[in-house]
Amino acid sequence: MGSAAERNKKKGQKGFSLVEVLVAMAIMAVIAGAVLSGLATSQKATRLTDIRTQSETIARSQIEYLKAHVDTWYDVSDPPNYDAYILPPPSGYTVSIVAERMDPKQDGYTNDDELQQITVTVSHRGEVILSLTDFLFKP
Repeated sequence: MGSAAERNKKKGQKGFSLVEVLVAMAIMAVIAGAVLSGLATSQKATRLTDIRTQSETIARSQIEYLKAHVDTWYDVSDPPNYDAYILPPPSGYTVSIVAERMDPKQDGYTNDDELQQITVTVSHRGEVILSLTDFLFKP
């Protein structure tokens, strides 16, 4: 008498043994785990990219808003304060503006050149995401 595999071949039966099925299931489980892990990582990366993109849009909009209205309310106080002119950000985001007078004439006075460095910082749920710096000039 031969082995079980030889007996099955003689009878014309074709099939998988229990060990083969278990190995195949284990391989499938490992592959499924890797795919699910990759999907979770991809979703997290997409969410972070969306937050960064939204933060950049908010910061650029805020700077453009300040530049568009510079003739109306150019702050001459020292240091300049533009908090009253912050556009309302979307839910979960906060915006802060820091302005610093510049002295391009190099005359030692920072109050007569009408040039300011503006830094807009955007935070999401308390975490700083982006700081964008530009210049505000009153012609």
